[in-house]
Amino acid sequence: MNCERTPTPPVLKFGTCSWKYDSWRGIVYSDAPKLNYLAEYARHFDCVEVDQWFWSLFGPDQVRLPDPKLAAEYAAAVPTTFRFAVKLPNA
Repeated sequence: MNCERTPTPPVLKFGTCSWKYDSWRGIVYSDAPKLNYLAEYARHFDCVEVDQWFWSLFGPDQVRLPDPKLAAEYAAAVPTTFRFAVKLPNA
């Protein structure tokens, strides 16, 4: 039995923090009147940082968890190889 491991090459993914930038219309995104920003973003990048939940988890006297339906919509908008880096609060 051979127990040697074959090293796998590192994989680098490039993306930005968030994906909805109106100033990218006509450059990264199309000029369509109604855009699926995330789907168009995923045509150019293979990962993104999601920071919206970092800023919106805490409301007055409550903690609001991310909506599973919204997370599923995000996943459906991108290829299966796309990755999300979710920024979470440390509190």
